[in-house]
Amino acid sequence: TSLAVWRATAPANFEQLYCEGASGSLGWFYGLVTEGLGWWVGDGEGKTMGLAPYGSTRGVEGVLDRFCPHYEGGRLVKPHDFGRLGFWGDVGTLHWHFDEAKQVEALIEKHGREAIAAEAQRVLEREMIAFVRHWLERERTRIACFAGGLMLNVKMNQRLWESGIFDVQHIFPESGDGGLAVTLLRELGRVHRLVLVDPAIGLDANDVLQTATEACAGESYPDKAAARVVRAERWAGIPDALVDAELEQ
Repeated sequence: TSLAVWRATAPANFEQLYCEGASGSLGWFYGLVTEGLGWWVGDGEGKTMGLAPYGSTRGVEGVLDRFCPHYEGGRLVKPHDFGRLGFWGDVGTLHWHFDEAKQVEALIEKHGREAIAAEAQRVLEREMIAFVRHWLERERTRIACFAGGLMLNVKMNQRLWESGIFDVQHIFPESGDGGLAVTLLRELGRVHRLVLVDPAIGLDANDVLQTATEACAGESYPDKAAARVVRAERWAGIPDALVDAELEQ
């Protein structure tokens, strides 16, 4: 699932209203452009967002539309086939590759990096604002909660807020697609209705609460040796030099 909408009417009562798979992924669209710009998918999207204000969409509007899923009336009307994703492992993590990144590179060569980054941001904001507006109006609410890596795009979040469609806009800071926004439901006994935009489906609320609590807890160790033992266990197979470098930070 790349995108899902839930209705919450009580802390433990929520219902899925809509979901889409990979062909509707706005995050993959933004990741594709990020790779075309020369950065890692799942890591460099913040750089794409940061580059966007330095460019202008004049003369490039629409050049990325063929790569982006399109929503109307809160529904996917133009899916995009992102093809078979490749990946490779490096330093204990996976890095993803889109075949279409070469086509984005060609557009960058023609129009410039800043312009393509700006257009990617414009398209993303267009799709998200229209999508969220629809579901808020349909549910007759001005309260929304979000989670997932795409919601780390602070410029998009700013545009959503400035659109005036919210009274409450909560973005859970855990950037993974673990659906941790549902933990907010435990704190929303006073809220009668909200729209929850989240890729999670059917997660156990207790497990999610425990994960969220652990994610927010700080780590502290009596000395570097103790920290090294813990990190070495977590990062089995990672070269000692990389573990030491991380501990120094």
